[in-house]
Amino acid sequence: MVSFITIVTADDHPTFRDGLRRLLEIEPDLKVIAQANDVADAVPTFGALLRTTQEEVNKRKFGLTPRELEVVSAIVRHSMSNKDIAQFFKIAEDTVKHHVFNSCEKVGASNRLELDHFARAHKLPLKDLF
Repeated sequence: MVSFITIVTADDHPTFRDGLRRLLEIEPDLKVIAQANDVADAVPTFGALLRTTQEEVNKRKFGLTPRELEVVSAIVRHSMSNKDIAQFFKIAEDTVKHHVFNSCEKVGASNRLELDHFARAHKLPLKDLF
C-alpha cells in the first residue's frame, strides 16, 4: 500500500493555487486532495478529512477492543509471550489467552503467527508499548 502526504492548499489566487498543486504533485509521495480560496473555506475540508481519517482507523481495527489491540501490539511489535504480556499489563495469563483467542476469531486467524501476519498486512493501528 502506497502512502501519501495529503495536502490542502488555500490561497485567493486560482492561478497560484493551480501552479502550487502542480509543483507539489511532481513529488510521488505528495498529493493535493483539496483546494480552497482562503482559510475559512479550508476549515470544513479539514473537518471532513479528520472524520474520514478516524473512520478509516476504526475500519482498520476490525472490531478489536482497545485491550485486544494492545495485546496484538505486544505480540507483533515486541514478540512477547502470553506470560510476558500478562506481567506487562498486570492481568492474568488466562485473560491474555482470552484476548488472543478473541483477536484471532475477529480477524480470521487460527494462531498467533497468522494474527501477526494479518496485523502487518492490514496495517492494524498497533501501539509501541515501550
